[in-house]
Amino acid sequence: MKEKNISPRITYRRRIQQRQTMIFGTIAAVMSVLFILCGLIFAGILPSPINRAFSQRGAYTAGVAPCIKDGTPEVDLKNISVTIYNSTAQAGLARQVSNNLNQMGVNITNIANWGGDSIREAALIQTGIEGIPAAYTLAQYIPGSVIRLDKNTAGQNLSVVLGVDYTQLADPTEVAHANPEGKLHPIEGCEVVTTKQEQTKDNKGNPAQPQDDQNNEQNKGPVPSQDPKNPKD
Repeated sequence: MKEKNISPRITYRRRIQQRQTMIFGTIAAVMSVLFILCGLIFAGILPSPINRAFSQRGAYTAGVAPCIKDGTPEVDLKNISVTIYNSTAQAGLARQVSNNLNQMGVNITNIANWGGDSIREAALIQTGIEGIPAAYTLAQYIPGSVIRLDKNTAGQNLSVVLGVDYTQLADPTEVAHANPEGKLHPIEGCEVVTTKQEQTKDNKGNPAQPQDDQNNEQNKGPVPSQDPKNPKD
């Protein structure tokens, strides 16, 4: 059949089919791109375009930070061990942050989702008494983070709970430029923490006598003298 013999109806149908093929092909291509982008965002490779602070408010952390002696030297990042928790709705955030911290030298002991409520701040750094210098050191690399004391935490192990306001880690070069001497300073409004060693010393720095021993000393009366001629059984 020659082109000039094709009826207008057949020509119209061909145009409709071509248009439908183009539309469906475009939709399929767009959906494929969106599917790939969603996969990258879910894996934490790409940041989420949704404002997490708007979609997930979170709660501010109660309490105050523990104090540190002014001028305490920084802790080497290689000597800091951290467990990373994700309290946000952003999937893959804990793994992303743990990879970045590990590249800086921090030891990552575990990665998990936070079982409690979402944290409003950039991060909550939980530490025991011995790990306070390590917590202050790590806080320099997480802008907007807060430090809280957890007396149940032993040693220098830290727990970092990523919060809604987290954006990114500070560059190590910027941290070194902001603190060239590598000295730590107490946070304003912090709470003084008494260590176990300080609790076992009196005001003069001597070992404190247990309260039971003090009471026993007070309750003791004069020691009766013994007659050498009439010894008691």
